[in-house]
Amino acid sequence: MTKLAKIQAALEGRNMEAVLVTSDYNRRYVADFTGTTGMVLITPTKAFFCDRLPLYRTSS
Repeated sequence: MTKLAKIQAALEGRNMEAVLVTSDYNRRYVADFTGTTGMVLITPTKAFFCDRLPLYRTSS
């Protein structure tokens, strides 16, 4: 069982909808991603990795 599958099983067992992983250490553990930025959103059935946030321009 992969690390991701273990986390997903734990989510289901605890009746949780999702977990958001933001720390460098935990992100590296879950996704094997060694970059300095990014987040991993894990649900019981899917996982999403984002290494860039959209930039929004506001009018001044």
